[in-house]
Amino acid sequence: MPMHTSNHNKFWYSTQRCAKLWRRSSRSAALLVILSLVACNSGSLHSAQPGVGNSASVQTTVAGAAIVPPVATTTNPPPTERATHPAQGLPLLPDTATQRARCVAGLESLRDAFHHLERFPGVPEQANYLEPLNQLLQQLDNINALASLYANVHPNADMREANEHCQRELSQIATEIGLSNALYQRLKLVEIDALLDAKTKRFVIEMLSDFKRSGVQLAAAEQNQLRHLQERIVELSQDYSRNIREDVRSVTARAQALDGLPPDFISTHPLSAEGHSVITTDYPSFFPVMRYAHNDALRERLYRQFANRGYPSNQQTLLALLQARYLLAQLLGYPDYASYATEKLMIKTPERAQRFIDRIDQLARPRAKQDYRAQLLRLQRQYPRLSAVGEWQRYYIVNLLKEEQHDLDPQLVRQHFPYAQVRDGIFQLVKRLFALEVRPWETPVWHPSVQAYALYENGHPIGNFYLDMQPREGKYKHAAFFSIRSAGREAGGLRQLPLGALVCNFPAPGLGDDAQAFLDHGQVVTFLHEFGHLLHFMLASAQPWSTQAGIRTELDFVEAPSQMLEEWAWDYETLRDFSIGTNRPAISAELVQKMNAARYLAHGTWVRRQGYYAALSLHLYRSNPELLDLDRDMLRLQKQYSPYPHTPDTHFYANFGHLVGYSSNYYTYMWSKVIAADMLAHFQQADTAAERAHTAQRYKELVLQAGGSAPAMELVETFLKRPLNFDAFKNQLSADHSGL
Repeated sequence: MPMHTSNHNKFWYSTQRCAKLWRRSSRSAALLVILSLVACNSGSLHSAQPGVGNSASVQTTVAGAAIVPPVATTTNPPPTERATHPAQGLPLLPDTATQRARCVAGLESLRDAFHHLERFPGVPEQANYLEPLNQLLQQLDNINALASLYANVHPNADMREANEHCQRELSQIATEIGLSNALYQRLKLVEIDALLDAKTKRFVIEMLSDFKRSGVQLAAAEQNQLRHLQERIVELSQDYSRNIREDVRSVTARAQALDGLPPDFISTHPLSAEGHSVITTDYPSFFPVMRYAHNDALRERLYRQFANRGYPSNQQTLLALLQARYLLAQLLGYPDYASYATEKLMIKTPERAQRFIDRIDQLARPRAKQDYRAQLLRLQRQYPRLSAVGEWQRYYIVNLLKEEQHDLDPQLVRQHFPYAQVRDGIFQLVKRLFALEVRPWETPVWHPSVQAYALYENGHPIGNFYLDMQPREGKYKHAAFFSIRSAGREAGGLRQLPLGALVCNFPAPGLGDDAQAFLDHGQVVTFLHEFGHLLHFMLASAQPWSTQAGIRTELDFVEAPSQMLEEWAWDYETLRDFSIGTNRPAISAELVQKMNAARYLAHGTWVRRQGYYAALSLHLYRSNPELLDLDRDMLRLQKQYSPYPHTPDTHFYANFGHLVGYSSNYYTYMWSKVIAADMLAHFQQADTAAERAHTAQRYKELVLQAGGSAPAMELVETFLKRPLNFDAFKNQLSADHSGL
């Protein structure tokens, strides 16, 4: 059982998400906060953070729109057993005209269902009103989720644009639903006390609250203004995310500048006839250079390009987005958008969020000072006149310190993590922990590199998912989980299975039959993190109400289950399993012990930098945008919170994708990490295999499967059998490591 929480820089690798992540995925890319009653997708969450599907018929419909039979299939290796359940995959739309027709048909179906509910003549009860309303929200979410996925991953640029257009159309319907006084008044007639099911009562109470938050009680003129603002927010969010996604920059380097980089990196970045290698700002190029390249000038040049993605376009785009959200919040009676965005979260207010950020910062300062001093002293051995650690030097110098202080060679570590072994090892982990089986799923996919799988529990299918794990032009640039289809009932009463996708940017294999793509250990952590979102989504999708199913819990809780699953990236038994079934030697217990010994070597500086990201996102959404100066405020907050000085002429705010999906609430990563650390401590108290299995089963049932059926803090404290505390997180910050 692993003993620590991750020292991984989640910003660089995350999402939506939201999901989502809201998601979720997530997680996040194009996840548009349409209305609080409409779940976001990422990524990653929640993703993203960034669904559809029905029966096994050859030609089916999505929201009334005919799906053209797909034309490509997954390239999974031949499985020993194929999934035979009637799970429906995605429509692989052959052209934009088909996509637009599908979207139009879906919109018409949504409007028909919506207007039927508005004109409902009888006494609203669970069967005749709440369940159709739930289906309407689920249908809206599913159509939006598919459009969000394809807008971020489809290989065809025209198709990405068509799906963005569909999302904008969907946002208008979502706004109309949220502003429908007819729906609101009928929902108010539901006799809540007569409902026997606590989850149903929660659904009605939450919906009434969300109607108020969406502006249902505003006057007609104000509602028109709100409609305009919602449309503007969607458009600006898409523009901001697209500007990042499509702004791939590069530098060139001669062979000698590549010294220190792994052989598989060299093989995928060959020299041109002029003797130059082209290195882009995509993750599989960027992070190896940051970690391993001995050439300081190369790292700085590439970092500057990376930190300027989206600039200058996103400077004005972000200001316009902040302004639109600020005006929306004021229209709804809130002083700023952060007050609106935090109201229904665990943290409740931006003031509490700021106090949390400052508390974490104060806890981390002593350790961060120690970490930074060690990094600077080591760099000064190479550059005696150096007075500060540059942002392009922090990954590299931490790797050097790990090697020198703990005899840990990160490049030796990564040789134990070929992508396919990591993937299969994670599948084995979830089988061991949660008795869930992953099987290949033969279904069409949107790109040849995408693989598809089915998830089984006790021999029964409970969901399906895709892995889109390699970079390509126009694809979402981070890592996130995207929900595609939430569980629900089809016409005829059959239950449809939830459908999701992990979208990452891991290295692609080089040339040759034996070529493999190796992952850094940090990428292994990322894989586990995003898979944690997927498991949470799949296991909670059985919840009957759309506002409680999947990763539909408070946004500042959705990262906790993912950060929990990260922990097994430090567990010897898990890492050893990554070598099962291969000819490669398994990772040794001694090497895993070294990895754990070096794990907290830069934990203090990492936590403070996370605090900077959180403080920046909160500040931007607490402020009057007319008084903001993005560069000035960014520099001030970086100086206050980050241990590393700002790199001149770079503009981080132009590529901080979480400003769309998470808005003011990037603090949730550290907030969730506190929760995850405390839950992990509960696992660590299990001494025997039987006790660990029992703890994992309780966690699966009380936290993962519960979704949003109860307040997140209630779920956590039920699992812990006590109130949440900071003790485990504090212990991580004080964890000893030799050499400092």
